[in-house]
Amino acid sequence: MIEALDPEAYIRRFDEYEIYPWQVFVLNAVRRGERRISIIGARQSGKSTITAGIPAYTAKNEKALALIYAPSREQAEDDIAKVKDYINNDDSYPVLQLDSLDHVKLPNGSYIKANTSTAKTKRGKSKPRILIFDEAALIDDALYKTVRPMLTKNPECILIALSSPYGKRGWFYRAAQSDRWLRIVVKAPWDIQNGALVPAEPEAVFQARMKEQGIHGFYSPRHTDRAFMVDELEEQGERWFRQEYLCEFVETEDAAFRAEYIEAARQDYTPLLDGRPEVDDYEPMEVR
Repeated sequence: MIEALDPEAYIRRFDEYEIYPWQVFVLNAVRRGERRISIIGARQSGKSTITAGIPAYTAKNEKALALIYAPSREQAEDDIAKVKDYINNDDSYPVLQLDSLDHVKLPNGSYIKANTSTAKTKRGKSKPRILIFDEAALIDDALYKTVRPMLTKNPECILIALSSPYGKRGWFYRAAQSDRWLRIVVKAPWDIQNGALVPAEPEAVFQARMKEQGIHGFYSPRHTDRAFMVDELEEQGERWFRQEYLCEFVETEDAAFRAEYIEAARQDYTPLLDGRPEVDDYEPMEVR
């Protein structure tokens, strides 16, 4: 049903929420039927509009199970609180049947729940309409692999993973490299040259360059304050700034080997034996 409605118009109703071009793009992607969406977004770029707005809107308009996964209890409770913000700002929203720190239930049977990323507790849910991984780069592979079977015979399920990067590792990093996902990058409109903050290339040029890689690129309207960005670069350091604001998958500080070396070694690896002896006169050793 969500495809026949207009989630963008719904979110625009609330004066509290300023809606940005990249958010409009995501909402329209959901409306036209996209099912796997990866959003690499700078910190504080407006990701909560997606995390909270889409579940709140969908649950109101159809019977739906919406599951949000976050790396910590605090984050999960914050996510459900943002869902409730949308609900509380909508005078036409039905009165909730259940209302707790981590879930809500609607009279139409819709259920929205925010979960922490503990894989062993997340089995058994059937046919969710929406799966959202918030701060996905911090959610480990075990949880993601536990949740994915919920997509079985569930072609209508919308899976959205959104996060700033956190190293060249894990399922979120792999999704960011895969054309099986609709990939979106929302970065601050700045770059670093010789350790100094400089304005980024024009957004249209950035978007064209991203498009060549099959990625939809946007600049974050929330990160135009140069003085603040300079402070962040000085306080956080270049590596952290590139990760958190420029949406670059940089090596983690504890990485023993660079990610590209590991991937090259994996692709170049050829087993000496494929289950059969490599030499014709091979005989098993007699053990005495």
